[in-house]
Order: sequence, then structure tokens, then C-alpha cells
Amino acid sequence: MIELPWGGGLFITGWFLTLFFTSVGGQLGSEYGCPTQERILPCRCSTRDMEIQIWQVSRFEYEKKSQSGDVHSLSVNRCSHSELPKVLEGLKAVSHYLDRPVDELILENNNLPSLPGKVFATLRVLRLMLRNNRLERVSSGWLEGLHDSLLELFVVEPDLRSLPIDSLENLQGLEAVTLQSRVMKKLPKFSGLPKLRYLQINSPALLELAPRNFHDLPNLEQFHVFGSPRLIRLEAGLFRGLPRLELMNITDCGVHWVHPRTLIDLPELKEVSLVGNSIVDAGMIGRACMDLPSLSVIRLDRNRINRLGEGAFTDLAVLSRLYLSRNYITEVFAGAFQRMPALKTVDLNHNLIHRIHPEFFPRRPGNILEEMWLINNDLSHVTELRSIMEALPRLKFLDVSHNQIEEIPFGALRGHLTLERLHLDHNRVAFLQRETFTAMPALRELRLKNNSLSNVLEAPFWNLPALKVSGRQVKHFLSPGS
Repeated sequence: MIELPWGGGLFITGWFLTLFFTSVGGQLGSEYGCPTQERILPCRCSTRDMEIQIWQVSRFEYEKKSQSGDVHSLSVNRCSHSELPKVLEGLKAVSHYLDRPVDELILENNNLPSLPGKVFATLRVLRLMLRNNRLERVSSGWLEGLHDSLLELFVVEPDLRSLPIDSLENLQGLEAVTLQSRVMKKLPKFSGLPKLRYLQINSPALLELAPRNFHDLPNLEQFHVFGSPRLIRLEAGLFRGLPRLELMNITDCGVHWVHPRTLIDLPELKEVSLVGNSIVDAGMIGRACMDLPSLSVIRLDRNRINRLGEGAFTDLAVLSRLYLSRNYITEVFAGAFQRMPALKTVDLNHNLIHRIHPEFFPRRPGNILEEMWLINNDLSHVTELRSIMEALPRLKFLDVSHNQIEEIPFGALRGHLTLERLHLDHNRVAFLQRETFTAMPALRELRLKNNSLSNVLEAPFWNLPALKVSGRQVKHFLSPGS
């Protein structure tokens, strides 16, 4: 099964299959019940004689197993490169010659500035794709007649200004929706769709996410919004009472304010991703996530966070991974992380950090943080490293490559029992004193590449039985002739 990056769009795998089966449809059509192409022009029909169907929606994977004898519902119809009257004529012909459900109906590369009501009413369509038809508007009843059949809706129409607020009402079987437009400012109402599992929205013009549009969605699992720089606020109750929501992803938007009650009563929410927004206050997100009993991942990369103050992240009982890379963080204050017993990984790469308070992560029984990433910051004193190691007794991995560390004094990094990997590449270390690294029995990887090491001491000058050293200069120090 192909795993595609986010934003790849709905039906990508299905689209490949559509192209493939279109090429062989002429040979298989008559055998499996497709009308001849001449009868349904400008549309084309093909069939899929497969027991198992697999379609992929970005990161959302869905598998549907059909009954072994139910091959007659697996037909694909494409109508392309035509004006509206011809498309309507083709759809009418399809409904005349086909009395079985249409698995996929694809309208692409037509000239359809508008769609009238009931345009698909004579068909039973399971999956509907509209793509690059110059579509600007649709009538309120454009999906009428599909309430008992439509499973997936995929709309990629750059000029589509809006969808009527009630466009999706009564689509009781709808499971996945993708909407992509350059100019859509407001969204239709999604509330009350009992089987909706996946929702993806992409519109640079989008202004708001109205809470009233996302209520009563008992099966929604993934929510994605991409590339909406004018979306700046997430209001109270926006995501409320969604019992199966696992992923909330709002990426490359303009969000700078999140209400403390944006995320309410979400028992299965595992990941909150707000990558590429304009968030300054990390604590605002920490407070909004406090009442999420299953939350294990928070992603806040590429925001505008400038500090981690006291209580920024507190009482997140099952959070295991926290990503804060590529912000503008300069300092991590005392108590920035409190009562987070499941936290294992913190990523602070590519910030401006020059100071980490010794009490940034108060030592408590059960503290299990194992990985700390601090690549490309402004750390210049080994005391910051010592603060990290003393605060995190179970730390296994620490990467402070691409910083400004110049000196590691005698015994400064001694005495950590669990640290296995320490990366100090691309710093300014010029001199290593004897017993610089001692009493670290688990250390098996030490990296000191691209420093300014010049001294050669009598080996061994550390007692690290598990160590494998990386870096030509350090290996030379440990050679028999040193």
C-alpha cells in the first residue's frame, strides 16, 4: 500500500487505477456490462473485476472488501474535455444504459462554470470526483439524489467560490470529503454526517472554521486544513464531542490564537498538529490540550514561539512526543515542563536557545524522557548540557550538534547512568581535559566531528566501556600510539 505525504489529495491511488482500467476498459466493457463509449460520449466507462479495493487518502487509509460476486458495482465513468450541455447529455446516457451503481464518477478538465441542481440525481454514485472544470458555483441541490449512495466526495476546483451551506445535508453514507479551492472563504456545514471519517480542506482564502459546522460527527477520525494563511483563530468548542477523532491537523495557516476550550470532550484524540502557523505562546497550546486523555503527540514546528515559560506544558499525562523545531525560542525557563510522566521525546532543533534553566523539567519519580534534540541552537556553555543531564536521569539520547560550545571542563559531563548517545558535532570544542567523560557506563556513541580539537592526551582519558567513537581526531586519541 502506498503511503503518500499529507496534502497529496483524495483518490490518488484510485486515480492511478482509474487511468489503468480506462486503458483496458474497451476490452472488458462489454463482458462486464459497460455500454459502448459511443453511446455515452463524452464519458467513458470501465470495470474492475477485483475482490479487494484499496484507496488512499493522504495519510488516511481505507480498505473495502466487496463480496466475491459483487463485481457489477465496480464501474468507473469519466467525463472530460467538454461543455456543460455535452456533460449533462453524457450523464443522462450513462443513467439510461447503466442500472447498477457507479463506483467512481470523475468529471475533469471540462468547462463547467456552474452545476445545476439534481445533476447526478439519475445515478447511484459511490465516489464523485470533480477536478479542474473551471467550476465557480453550484446550485444548492447539486448533490440531490446521492443521499443513499455517495461515500466519497473529492472537489479540486481552483475557482470555486463557495458551496451552499446545506450542500452535504442528508448524505448519510458519506465517509470522506476533500475540498480544494483558491477562493473559497467559508465552508458548508458538515455537522450531522453520521459516517464521515475523513475531512480535508485546502483554500488560501478561508477565513474561519465555524464551530457550528463540525458538530455531531460520531465517526470523524481525521481533520485536515492546509494552506489557509487568513485563518487566524480557533474558537471555543470548534472540536467538541467527537468521540472518534484521532488527528487534528491545521498546517501552514495563520493561526495565532487558540481558545482554551477549542478541544473539548475528545476521548480518542492522539495527535494535535499546528505546524507552520503564527503561534507565539506555547503555553496557550499546552493549556488547550490539558483535558485530552489520549493525546500522545503535539507538533508545533515552524511557528513563532520565542520562549518556553513556566508551565508551558503541564499535566499532559500520556503525551510522549513534543515537536517544537524551527521556532524562535531563546530560553527554556524553570518549570516549562511539569507533570508529564509519559514524555519520551522533545525536539527543539533549529531554534535560538542560549539558556536552559536547571529546573526546566523538575525531577519527579517516573520521569522517563529519553530523547532531547537541540541541533542548531546557540548553546555556548557546557553548563546547559549539565542541566539537561541532571534534570533527566533516564535520558538516552542528546544531540547538541551545530551549537557554539567551546570548552568542556574537567568532569563536566560525568556521571550519567543511562545516556547512550551524545552528539557534539559541529561545535567549537578545541580542548578535551582528562576525565572529560566519565562514569557513563551506557554511553556507546560519542560524536565530535567538525570541532577544533588539537590536543593529544595519553589514552585512555575516559572510562567508557561501551563506547564506539565517531570522529577522526578522537579516534586518533584512542589509538595505541597516542
